[in-house]
Amino acid sequence: MNERTGIGATAAIARFVSTLRSEDFPREAVERAKMIVADSFACILSGAGSEVAPTMLAYIDEAPGGAVPILGTTRRATPQLAALVNGTFAAALDYDDLMTPVHPSAVVVTALCSELGGGTVSGKRFLEAYIVGIEVGAKIASAIGRGHSGRGFHATATLCGFSSFAAIAYLKALSATQIEHGLGIVATNSGGLLCSLGTMAKPFHSGLAARLAVDAEALTRLGFTASPVALEAERGFFAAYGDENSDANLIEASLGRPWAVIDPGATLKRFPSCIAGHRAMAAVLDLKKLGATAGNVENIEVAVAPGALQPLMYPKPETGLQSKFSMQYAVAAALVDDRVGIVTFETDATQREAVKDVMSRIHAWEDPQQAVEDPVSANLSWGYRGYARVTATLKDGRVLRQRIDVPPGHPSNPLDWSDLGDKMRDCAASVGLPPEKAALAFEALRELDTLPDVNAVIDHLVKVE
Repeated sequence: MNERTGIGATAAIARFVSTLRSEDFPREAVERAKMIVADSFACILSGAGSEVAPTMLAYIDEAPGGAVPILGTTRRATPQLAALVNGTFAAALDYDDLMTPVHPSAVVVTALCSELGGGTVSGKRFLEAYIVGIEVGAKIASAIGRGHSGRGFHATATLCGFSSFAAIAYLKALSATQIEHGLGIVATNSGGLLCSLGTMAKPFHSGLAARLAVDAEALTRLGFTASPVALEAERGFFAAYGDENSDANLIEASLGRPWAVIDPGATLKRFPSCIAGHRAMAAVLDLKKLGATAGNVENIEVAVAPGALQPLMYPKPETGLQSKFSMQYAVAAALVDDRVGIVTFETDATQREAVKDVMSRIHAWEDPQQAVEDPVSANLSWGYRGYARVTATLKDGRVLRQRIDVPPGHPSNPLDWSDLGDKMRDCAASVGLPPEKAALAFEALRELDTLPDVNAVIDHLVKVE
C-alpha cells in the first residue's frame, strides 16, 4: 500500500479507470493512438495467412457459433474464442508494435473488438479505451521492472491481460469494485515463458492475454470475485512475478503522468520479425545503397550491445517462425531480397540456397563497448540496447560500415501514414483480401476519432463467403 495515499496499486488503477472522462485524454494521445491502432489492425489481419492460422481455425471449428469476426477470414466465433484467435493472429508474424517490454497494442485492440457485441461503439470511445489499456499495462510493466523478463516470463503474456482488461473496463464503464476483482482474475491467471520464442506458443500468448481479459470482464459483470489487492498483496502478482526491484507503489503516481501512448510511445515495426534484428537489417539496406550485394560480399560482421542477441536464438533457422528470431537470417535476407516483407520470413524462404550462402559469411557478436552510448537508456529492451554496427568486407577489398542507433519505427525514427498504408496493403495481400477493402479500412482508420461506429472498419477486414 502507498503510505502517502493509503491506497494499494490495484485500487489505484480501478479508481483511475473508473473516473476517467472523455475530456481527460490529450489530443496528442488520440492522434498517436490512431496510428498505432491502424498498425494493429493490419497485424491482426496478416495473421490469417500465417503458419499458425490453420491450427487456430481448426480449433474454433470444434466449437462453432458466435458472432465476432475473425479478421482476414469468413469465420466468426464467441467473444472468448475470437479474442484467442485474433490475438494469436496479431502476434503470429511478429509484426505487431513494441512498447518495452511488451507487444501490447494488437492484444488490446483484439480484446476490444471482441467486446463490441454487435452494438454501436464510436471510434472516439474505442480509441480512449485503447489509450487506457496501454496506460495501465505500461505502468504495471514499469513498476515490476526488467527483472520480470529476466526470470523467464514473456511480459506480453503476463502483462497484456491487465492492459486489455483495463481497456474493456473503460469501454464498458465498469465500477471501481468490478475493476478490482477483474484485475484480480487476470493476476491469478497470467502466465507465459520466453522459451516459447520461435514457436507457435509465442503468438498464442497474445491470444491468451486477450481472452483472459474478455473472460475477466464477463465473470466480473456476473458477480465473480477475486482478490481486490492482487497486484500488491504479500503473496500477490508482484511478489510472485517480480524481483527485489519491483514496486507496485510506483503505479499510482505514474498513471497518466505522462500518458504512455505519448511517452515512451510505441515502436511500429517496419519488418515482420523480432525487433532485436531490425537495426542490423536497416544497416544492411543502407550498405546495399553503397554497393554491397550478395555476390560481392566476402564477409559481414554484425556487432551489437551485450544482451541484444539474447532473443535471436536460431543461427540456422529451419522454419519461418524461427527465422524471425535469427540475426544471421535477418541480415542475409536483407542483403538478398529486393524488399523485406512478409514473404521474407516464410518457411520456404528460409531454405533458399542464396540466403544460406550469405548466412555462412556472417559473424554476429556482442561488443561490450557498444553498450556505452545508448540513445534510449530508459528503454533497454533487446532491440534498443546500445547500437548495431554492420561491417561488410567486399571481394574487391573495400570495407563498408554502417551504424544504426534507433530501429525504424521507433518514436524518434517513426513510420508515417504512407508507411502504414504500405504495411496494410502488404498484410491484406498476404491473406488475399481485396485491395479495395483494405483501402477502405485504412481510410476509415485514419479518421477513426470521427467514425460513428468502429464496426465499419472491421466489416472491411473480413472476407465474404
